[in-house]
Amino acid sequence: MTAPDSSESSEKKKFSLSEGMLLGAIPVAVYAMGYSYESGFLSFYGIPTSLISIDAAAMVSSALFGAIYAFALLLWVSLSVDSSASDSYVEKSLGLIMLYFGFFPVLFMLLQGSKYLTVAMGMSFGMMLLIVLLRKLETKWNWLRRVSIKLHMTLSGNFNSANEEFPSAVNALRKGGAIVLIAMIPFLLAYIAGQNNAKALTLYNIISNELGELAVIRIYGDKIIAIPFDRKAQTFSREFVIFEIGSISMVIFKSEKVGPIKYTSS
Repeated sequence: MTAPDSSESSEKKKFSLSEGMLLGAIPVAVYAMGYSYESGFLSFYGIPTSLISIDAAAMVSSALFGAIYAFALLLWVSLSVDSSASDSYVEKSLGLIMLYFGFFPVLFMLLQGSKYLTVAMGMSFGMMLLIVLLRKLETKWNWLRRVSIKLHMTLSGNFNSANEEFPSAVNALRKGGAIVLIAMIPFLLAYIAGQNNAKALTLYNIISNELGELAVIRIYGDKIIAIPFDRKAQTFSREFVIFEIGSISMVIFKSEKVGPIKYTSS
């Protein structure tokens, strides 16, 4: 009977550990995405984030909105990185252009909210189709291959010369940029998604009491957060009311299209 190989057992142990860490990180990431989304949503109304109390269902639904924005950005980045490592010079050149010149415009569009989300996604799928088309044409048109080679040499030469001049600084920036991208940008996009969805919201649950008409913003457990608003002007000031569900009775919630409502300082 042979003894188990120690190297194999250590590899299995390492794999199990990393797998366990990944599984443990998923709910933390989902909660953080949900919290970021809710923070952005409440910030539009001037409601403090200390009031956030989301359960599992709300956490997942909130994280989903932010994850869509993060996916759109990661799709662009992964496509550009994969293309820049291709054996096709046309694809390599397009990959470098996407990576160095397209990342920040796409990020800027996503930070503008849902109105540019489809544009960013469309650009990614459009680049996929363009790459497939140009790869086929590259095999037929020699001039396209020559132009692609020169363009790739120009682009890669410029960035390589920068790397040779400042190798440690460039590597540090790359590592720092990767950490920021992985750790910060998805949550920033979740925050912006929440804020922009609040701006575009049109359907509210309305309740009426001695304070007038109130639009319900969020219900966290037994806590109702609502704001007074001007129906005619479709505006609100940054004031809010908190009700405990057990403290009110015979209140009728009526779903009405009163938005989008805008903030007014007056």
